[in-house]
Amino acid sequence: LWLSSGINAEYGDWFKQFWRDFHKLCQGLFEISKKDNGNSSTLSINRDFRSIKKMLDDPNYSRIILPIQQNTTVTLPVGDGQHKNHKAFPHHRVTITSLKDEVLVLNSLQRPKKITIVGSNGQTYGLLCKPKDDLRKDCRFMEFNMMVNRLLKKDAAARKKQLHIRTYAVVPLSGDSGIVEWVDDTKLLRAILSGRDLYIMLEYLPNLSL
Repeated sequence: LWLSSGINAEYGDWFKQFWRDFHKLCQGLFEISKKDNGNSSTLSINRDFRSIKKMLDDPNYSRIILPIQQNTTVTLPVGDGQHKNHKAFPHHRVTITSLKDEVLVLNSLQRPKKITIVGSNGQTYGLLCKPKDDLRKDCRFMEFNMMVNRLLKKDAAARKKQLHIRTYAVVPLSGDSGIVEWVDDTKLLRAILSGRDLYIMLEYLPNLSL
């Protein structure tokens, strides 16, 4: 229906190409998450996922927005009345340019894979491709955390203490797989509870003022 509209007819071919490329990218990410790597701790885009590399190397490939939080966060207008010129999404959105060759396989139960994407701004971004996990609940939980952050911003005491929850993008690809934005400088809860960091945390918490 959208393509049959007279107003948007000139964009029909572009939209069809974009939709095909977007679908291929989702299939490629799904393939990465499901890849059986045996006991190997790494995979190679050039060797193990040649179709994905060929797709991204195509100069006619569509500019698809990188699924990270800074690209997908909606900014609501402030105040009453009409806001015709309000831009809900960031003006300069980072798109996917290429993939780094190395795919890191994490040593956890589902063996998720970390990929590194080169953005249109030249910077690199990590994404975690998770198999055998329904990320739809994680996505809703992250939306809830973002709502909590908006409430914290409205509270003067919370703003003074800079209280917030660190959130990140979660994109389900199917009922049992998806991608998660990689957050640097974090530790697994299991590692904290089983190591010396637990004692540091317990020593620090009694002095923590909220």
